[in-house]
Amino acid sequence: MHNSHSTSARFGRHLIDRIEERDVDLMLLEEVSCEFGFQKLIADAALDPTCDWTFVEAANSISTVSHGESDLVAIFQSSDRIAAVMVENKIAAKFMNRQADRYRRRGDRGIADGHWTEYVTVLMAPQRYLSGDLRGHVFDRHLAYEDLLVWFRRDDAGLRGAWRAALFERACGLSKSTVYKRVVDETTTAFFIDYWTIAARDYPALRMKREKDRPAKSKWVQFHPDVGLPGHIEVWHKAAETFAADLQFSRTRVEDLHAAVGHLIEPDMALEQRHKSAVVRIATTPLSVVKGCAAQEHDIRSGLDAAMRLVAFYRKHRDVLDVVPHA
Repeated sequence: MHNSHSTSARFGRHLIDRIEERDVDLMLLEEVSCEFGFQKLIADAALDPTCDWTFVEAANSISTVSHGESDLVAIFQSSDRIAAVMVENKIAAKFMNRQADRYRRRGDRGIADGHWTEYVTVLMAPQRYLSGDLRGHVFDRHLAYEDLLVWFRRDDAGLRGAWRAALFERACGLSKSTVYKRVVDETTTAFFIDYWTIAARDYPALRMKREKDRPAKSKWVQFHPDVGLPGHIEVWHKAAETFAADLQFSRTRVEDLHAAVGHLIEPDMALEQRHKSAVVRIATTPLSVVKGCAAQEHDIRSGLDAAMRLVAFYRKHRDVLDVVPHA
């Protein structure tokens, strides 16, 4: 008879003292490959719920020469769609450079190569990790380890399910002490405090939130104007690297956005596809955090003016924009 208490006491520690991400990858691969209920759990969490998805296959450590590696890729098929669920699994490790972006590049490459017709990127981790600072790494979906525990603890899971649940609980416990911490950059923080001062004083309608601190690579600003934006529509000033003000529609095809408002966009506005989002974009002047706000106030105001124009554009055409199809 299995007795976990006496076993733990005999060895002086847990049978598996530390759970690594690779351990979880292999457990997930086995579970999604063998269990119909787990396949449905993943499909329901990641894919279009209006489709009847059928699991096809899965593999771990899928890589390309130029765009890195996916921890797990599960393929699902409906009547006319093939979807890749691309999972990045974390317990405590830091993100690699542009890791989320490289997932999208691999997804786009899979579409170009005819392996699937669409994809969803998923960050799977303990909830404590998901609630931390992800340093601008944007995934389409988040799936917490704690949500998987419901599956492993179900009544008919037996000893195997209890064992798996214990491993996930162990992984969640490890994350409490080693989860990725927010690293504050003083120069970036000072810049965006000054930026917020300008926005709050002279552009209050944008309702920019004041942040106490920022990491070095956090250089985008989200606004929260009180104009009734649906949850999938956002207003951003991508102040560095992208250099644009965006009215952003998540999980939207630019073709659908163009069909709705292509004839309504104003001079110097453009419609673009940005990964899984479509945007109405106004190019803005490049900003440098190192130079500080005082030396670039005119350019900062130009970016804020562009954001105001996008809010006005939404307000004017909201009846059309609110019904643009999105997943």
